[in-house]
Amino acid sequence: MSTEENKAIVRQFIEFGPLKGNLNAVDELLSPDFFMHTPLPASPGIKGIHEVIITCRATF
Repeated sequence: MSTEENKAIVRQFIEFGPLKGNLNAVDELLSPDFFMHTPLPASPGIKGIHEVIITCRATF
């Protein structure tokens, strides 16, 4: 995958995940073995990023 293709995926993730709250799009854009490398109190994998997106959207 090229750098430009990776950038497009990240842009889609930001637009549909955190900005619009579309967790189905997050599932499609992230690899099944996704691992979040941040010290957040969340479940591992895609379930954890769902929790982070839901919490951040509710907070802001």
